Amino acid sequence: MIMKNKPVDFPSWVKLLRQWQPAAAPRPQGEIYRWPVYAETARFKKLAGYLELVLLEEGAQEAFPEPAPLPETILITLKNLFRKNSRLAEDRLLAGLRPAAAELAWTPEKLARELVVRGYLGRWVRLRPDEKSIAAVLYGPLERLAAALSSDQEQFLSENWQWTQALSNKIAALEDQSAPLQEKPELAALFPAVRQILYFLGEKIEQVTQVLNTCRRAGEPERPAPEKLALHPLFPWTFHPWGTKGKFHLGVEFLAALVDCLLRSPGGFEWKELGGGFTPGIGSSKRFDSAREDLLELAEAVAGIPVERLGLTSTGSLYSLYLLGRLKVFYRGVPPQEFNSTINALTNVQVQRLTGLEVPAGRVVLTENRALLLKMEAAEWQNTAPETLVLGLDGRLRLAHGRFLKLLAESCPKTPWFAWVDTDEAGLAIARQVAHINPGCRFILPPLGPELKTPQELAGWLEELAKNPSLRNREQEENLGYPEMWNELFKCQKDTGETQGLKTSWYLSRVTS
Repeated sequence: MIMKNKPVDFPSWVKLLRQWQPAAAPRPQGEIYRWPVYAETARFKKLAGYLELVLLEEGAQEAFPEPAPLPETILITLKNLFRKNSRLAEDRLLAGLRPAAAELAWTPEKLARELVVRGYLGRWVRLRPDEKSIAAVLYGPLERLAAALSSDQEQFLSENWQWTQALSNKIAALEDQSAPLQEKPELAALFPAVRQILYFLGEKIEQVTQVLNTCRRAGEPERPAPEKLALHPLFPWTFHPWGTKGKFHLGVEFLAALVDCLLRSPGGFEWKELGGGFTPGIGSSKRFDSAREDLLELAEAVAGIPVERLGLTSTGSLYSLYLLGRLKVFYRGVPPQEFNSTINALTNVQVQRLTGLEVPAGRVVLTENRALLLKMEAAEWQNTAPETLVLGLDGRLRLAHGRFLKLLAESCPKTPWFAWVDTDEAGLAIARQVAHINPGCRFILPPLGPELKTPQELAGWLEELAKNPSLRNREQEENLGYPEMWNELFKCQKDTGETQGLKTSWYLSRVTS
C-alpha cells in the first residue's frame, strides 16, 4: 500500500507523454488524494490530468475502518480483470465489475469508487486542452492489488514453465517415434505432414520459452511486458505467461495429441481418442470438445492436408449444410448424387467424402442466415438466369462449410461469388474466412434501401464499414430484399457506379401477386 510519509512513485501503468510532469506529491481531495500531472513547455503549463488514489498512514492496514470487508469474489473479479491488463478503460472496468456489484446491490460506478477509496485501484483522468472536460478515464492496480496479482503471477509462471517442459519432452518423443513412418509404404505419404506439425510445435514451444524468460520474477526490477505470442495467423489465440491455460495451450496440446494418435493407431482413430489418449482419466475424452471446429481447422492449416488423411475416422459431430440450386456431387467409391433446384442438405460426413462438384450455376451466393435461403426458394429466384447456387452458413463457417467452399472454388474458379453477412464481429469473422478461400468474393453492404451499394471485395468492404460506423452491427434480416433487387445486387459483372439506383416501390405488388 502507498504510505503518506514515504516517497511515492507515480504508477507506471499511467503512460506519461514526453512533456508531461507529475507534481512533486499528491494533494488531499476529500477522502482521497489527487495527484496532478502538467503539460509543460517554455510557453505554457497546463493541467493534463490527475491520478486519484488513497495514501495510508504507515502501519495502517485499511484506508479506513471497514464495517464489513468486501466479499472475496470482488478480489477474484479484480484479479481476473487485471491479470492480463496493466490498466483498463472505465467502460471496460465497469462492465467487468457489473456482476460483482450486483451481489452487493450496488452500481458498478459505486463499486469502482469503493475500490479506489480502499486502496485497490488508482483512477487516472486525462483532461482535454481546456483543462476541465474529460478526455479519458483509466483504472490501474495500486500496491494492495498488485501484491495479490504478483502472488498469482508467480504461480501461473511456474505452471507455464512446467507445461512448457512437459510439452517439449512430448514433442521430442514424438519426433523419435515418427522417424520410422517414412520406411512404411502405407504411411510414408503422411511423413511430411507429421514433420510439419512437429516443426510447428517445436517452434511454438521455443517462442513460449523466450516469452517466459523475459517475464519479471518477484523481487526483480520492473521489466517491459513481454510481447504477445499468437498461435497461428488464422487463429490468433495468444499465450499469457501470467494467465490460466487458454486456447493457445489447447491448440498446442491438440496438435501433439493428433500426431500421438496417428503413431499409436495408424489404422485410424476416433475424435474421442485424441483427448482420452493424451491425458488418461475420466472425462479426458471431452478435452478438446469445446473448440472442436477451430482445432480441426488449425490442424489442417498446419498440416496442409485434411485431418481424415491423418487417420481421423470421425470428427464426433453431425450437422447439415443447406443448399439451394442445382448441383452434382461426386464421392469416393459411390455413384454421384444430383440435387434438384430446391433446398437440399449435405451432412458434414458427406462433405468429408466429397471428391468433386459439378455446378451449372452462373453465380454463388453465401448467406449467413437461412432466412434469405428460404425467401429465395419461395420466389424460385435460384432458377433466374444465370442460375444461382445459394449456400446457407447458419451463423458461422464450420469445418464442413470451409471444405465445401474450397472444393467449390476449385470446381468453378471463374464463377463470381457474393457473400451477405451481418456486420457484427461474427459476420466479420465469416467474411475474412470466405475471402481467405476466395479473395475475389464480393460482400454486400447494409442496409438495403432505395439505392443499392455496389458489393465490394473484402478490403473495400471493411474500409466502408470503418468509415461509416452506422453500417456496423447491422443484421442481414433488416431487409432481405426481393427478386428484382437480388438481380441488381448480385450482378455477375462488376459495376462501375457507386449505386444501382433501384427503387423499392415494386416490392409489394410483386410479393402479393
